[in-house]
Order: sequence, then C-alpha cells, then structure tokens
Amino acid sequence: MVDRDLLTRYFLGECSEVEKEAIRAWLEADASHGREFARERIRFDATLLIDEGRLPSYRAAWGWRRVGMVAAVALACVLPWLVHELLRPSAVMQEVYAPPGNRAQVLLPDGSQAWLYGNSRLRYPSVFVGGDRRVELDGEAWFEVSASAGRRFVLSAGGYEIEALGTAFNVDAYSSGGAFSAALFEGSVRLHRAGDAGRELYLRPGQKAERVGDSLLVFPANINAYRMREGIIVIEDKPFEEIMEIFEKYYGLEIVVRNERLRGLGYRGKFRMSDGVEHALNVLRKDFRFAYSRPDSVNIIYIY
Repeated sequence: MVDRDLLTRYFLGECSEVEKEAIRAWLEADASHGREFARERIRFDATLLIDEGRLPSYRAAWGWRRVGMVAAVALACVLPWLVHELLRPSAVMQEVYAPPGNRAQVLLPDGSQAWLYGNSRLRYPSVFVGGDRRVELDGEAWFEVSASAGRRFVLSAGGYEIEALGTAFNVDAYSSGGAFSAALFEGSVRLHRAGDAGRELYLRPGQKAERVGDSLLVFPANINAYRMREGIIVIEDKPFEEIMEIFEKYYGLEIVVRNERLRGLGYRGKFRMSDGVEHALNVLRKDFRFAYSRPDSVNIIYIY
C-alpha cells in the first residue's frame, strides 16, 4: 500500500512530478493497486461531501463509519476520472545517448533491455502505462524484449515500426545515413512502414530485413556478425569503402577516400570499438597500403 498522505496530496493536486511518477509506477506494478487507489479516492471524495471544507478530519479518520451511503455517490463520480488516470500515458520521456565510439546499456521500465551503439539515441517513457510499450530509436541497438501478455512492444525507427514479443533482435536505422535493417535471433517480429500496417513483413530467427530502394528484402542473418553489444565491430568480407562507412556511423565522423586503388578491395576481421578509429585504420594499413590525416579543426579523416 502506498502512503496514504501521499495519495491525499495527489488528490489535492499537491504532489511533485517525482511523486506523481512514483504513484504511476505503483499503479502499473499490480492490478490490485488500482482497486486500492479507487477505494482511497472514494473515501477522499465521500469525506469532502460530508465534511465540506474540513480536510483535517479526513486525515484523522479514515474509517468507513462516516462515509455511509455517500460512498456510492462518490464512486459514480470518481470512476470516470479514475479510468482516465489509469489509462493516461506518462508525459515524461527519457532519452539515452551513446556518444561516438561508445556504447550504453539501458534497462527499460518493463524489464526489457537495449544496448545502444556509438552515436545512437533511444527515447522511451519513464513508465509504460496503458496499451502498447512504445520506444523510438535513431541509430543502432540490440534489444532483448520481456514478454508482457496483451501489451505489444513497438519500436519506431527509420520510418518503420517493429512489433516484438519475447524477442532478441538488432536494428540499424541511423537517420543520418538513410539505411535500415532489422535482424531477428529469438522469438518473432512484425515490421511495416509507419502508418501502413496493411503491408507487413514477418521475420523468423536467423533472418534480417534490409531496405533496398523502396522495398524491404529478407536475407540470412549471422548472429556472430552482431557483437556490437560486446563492443566489437565485426567486418564480414566487405569492400574498403563500406568499412569506412561503418566507421563513419559508429564514430560520428566523415572519411574521405582519395586513394582509388583501395576501392573494391575486401577485408574480413574484428575491431574493438573502444580502441578508436585511428587504431582500426592502423590495423588496416597492415593489409592495405595507404596514409591518412586528421586535421584538428574538423571531424574528417582523409585517406590517401
């Protein structure tokens, strides 16, 4: 049971935003809390009807003896308000940002987890209230979603909505790059363009959906290639220019390749993101002959 004095101040409109969030979290934790909340609101309203203008008597006497038949009237008055309060989504949004070259692990209000990769943002409400559990991503992240009966987990990213239940999946949707891909490894997901739920795509574990032109195409997905939540960038036989695009994405910079001999050359390997982009370039220089410069005044790397 939440503290009665706290509920009294809530009914009187005297709570701080932190206290309001605490009450919302308590209501969300168990369905029985909503019934307790309703009972206390009935007592509060009934006492106001009986002791008009004498709030101290409410604080001193919580018994039902003084409420009597007025409780039924109070119940009729308070139920519409209560339903609105219980279903009203929280207006307080949280945002977590993983800076370039870093990662961030986020525990969501329902117990789901997200691992944000470099230069990524995740927005979510401080409490999931009511229907869907909705979050927004700009960047790349790995999600492990906790199952919740009757409540969808919906991720908005890159102009798409991804619905997941009891699922582990990876989403790459940087707004700066325009690319989009979603890879599934456990459970099931359903994807569709935002605002167009009629054209849906379902993924099975080991599959990924990738935007090619205006379409989403399905390809096999290798879980060993998705180790960024461990801080490891995995390169799977990609040409040099695509590797530079990956570095641009995670490290939040621009790389200009002026050495034409490097274009089309492939590479396979792993890099630890925390070692930095220049360490990765020096590793590549062991297999490819090139030089690079990074002026202090701009966030650009030139490769010669």
